[in-house]
Amino acid sequence: MVENNIVYHFNTKEKSEKKKFEYRLQKMLRKKLNCYQQVIILCIGSDCIIGDCLGPLIGYKLAFSCYGDIIVYGTLESPVHAMNFYKVMDTIDRKYCNPFIIAIDSSMGEHSDIGNVTLREAGILPGIAFGKTLSQVGNIGITGIVVQSDITFEEFTRATRMRLVMQIADFITTGLLNSLDSVNLISNLER
Repeated sequence: MVENNIVYHFNTKEKSEKKKFEYRLQKMLRKKLNCYQQVIILCIGSDCIIGDCLGPLIGYKLAFSCYGDIIVYGTLESPVHAMNFYKVMDTIDRKYCNPFIIAIDSSMGEHSDIGNVTLREAGILPGIAFGKTLSQVGNIGITGIVVQSDITFEEFTRATRMRLVMQIADFITTGLLNSLDSVNLISNLER
């Protein structure tokens, strides 16, 4: 059950929305993150399907941009998906004591919401769109709506545009890096 799940929506096509996304994310980080917690960015998805590669694409971008104490799981080289989700979560649980997890995944939504990003004050339920029963994950959840929700898996694999996924990935990556920098969680950004 997702608790205290206030959800904010941001239109990635509007330039002003990026600053609003950063503001909300910074506010959540300042409110929820304890100074001693290890920050982990968990980017969920498969590198084999365009509509599901949002997480690994963001992880790939973040892995080259985050310095300091930020840990990234889920990249194009080593994605976190339904088949290895619990193994990765077990690894995180063993290595880190009470980490602060920012979970990122692609999602489905209404046709009018395609291209939008959601930011949640609680975790996300990865895989739910296709009936996967993965556990809720994250202290903060970020999703990018890549396709409408009333389609089959086969349609999903063909309906998502790579340009849209890149647009959402750029929006989230830049906003996340700016927010982490603003709350002094990363010391060096290459932009």
